[in-house]
Amino acid sequence: MDLKKYKVSAVIGIVMIGIASFVACLAENPLLVNIGNGALLAGLAASAFGFSKWQP
Repeated sequence: MDLKKYKVSAVIGIVMIGIASFVACLAENPLLVNIGNGALLAGLAASAFGFSKWQP
C-alpha cells in the first residue's frame, strides 16, 4: 500500500488547520471568518483522511 499520499494529506491538513485558525481568529470581516472556519473543516477532513492509514 502506498502510504505517501496519506502522509502528504496528513501534513497538508495540519498546515491548513494552522493557517485557517489564524485567519478565523484574527479576521474582522465575517466573510473571512467563515472562510477560515470552512478551511478548518477542510483541514480536519484532510488530516483525518491522512491519519486514518498512516500513523507516525
